[in-house]
Amino acid sequence: MTPYEHPGIFAQMFGPGDLVFDVGACEGKFTKWYLERGARVVAVEPEARNVGTLWGRFGNDDRVTIVNKALGREAGFLDLAICGASRTISSFVHEHFWGPESPFAGTKVNWTQRVEVTTLDALVAEHGCPQFVKVDVEGYEPWVLRGLSAPVPFVQFEFGYVTIRRGWARQAVGHVLSLAPHATFNYTVDESNSFALGEDRLRDWFPAWVVLREMDEKLAAQPPFWGNVFANMTEDCDERRLAAGVGAVADVQAHGGDGVYGPQPGRAPEVP
Repeated sequence: MTPYEHPGIFAQMFGPGDLVFDVGACEGKFTKWYLERGARVVAVEPEARNVGTLWGRFGNDDRVTIVNKALGREAGFLDLAICGASRTISSFVHEHFWGPESPFAGTKVNWTQRVEVTTLDALVAEHGCPQFVKVDVEGYEPWVLRGLSAPVPFVQFEFGYVTIRRGWARQAVGHVLSLAPHATFNYTVDESNSFALGEDRLRDWFPAWVVLREMDEKLAAQPPFWGNVFANMTEDCDERRLAAGVGAVADVQAHGGDGVYGPQPGRAPEVP
């Protein structure tokens, strides 16, 4: 089963022949969909159970490169906390991501797995610059993005209650803006392929502060709230999008003071 019946917002982000990085590929649901869209895929997944599934599904497909590693700010090794009952919520920040403020509160660490960590920069050096990067790593998204030192056209990263409340989503957006001050943004609720903001829910982009303010307001009204932030770092946007993106950093600072948006209720811990 594929996640979407039609390409929706992804039609503008990548197409046949483009390179996609699927970071946190899990068992390959999105890898399969990217392939059906004609993309070439680098599927990055550290958890041994999921890597075995990926090899079983895509090991003979020369359009897929499976990377049995995690991504982070720098190369090294980290301990991945694993819940035996679920293959989708393993985390490097489980003490927060599975903490009392989380929808996953009470989740137990059944075991840990020592995994090798590389960076987005290293993947780009080895495989080429991707057209689109999806990052879904259970709270560790800002650290993954910190391993990228140059813009790529489009990035998607997951957010949830904990990542908004602790300021991690803001930090991820802030890093994108440090790479591409002209970047514009939108977001989706859950795994929708339509944007949550704009008149054109398939193509509209906004300055960072607009999107983050909307997410904060949505969180206050509906705490079990999660989805994905999308960043457009392309230079060849149309006049309307360019107008929205020019001065985005100044707009964000004016509306937040800390360079992203608004007061941060929590700070991300140091990278382990």
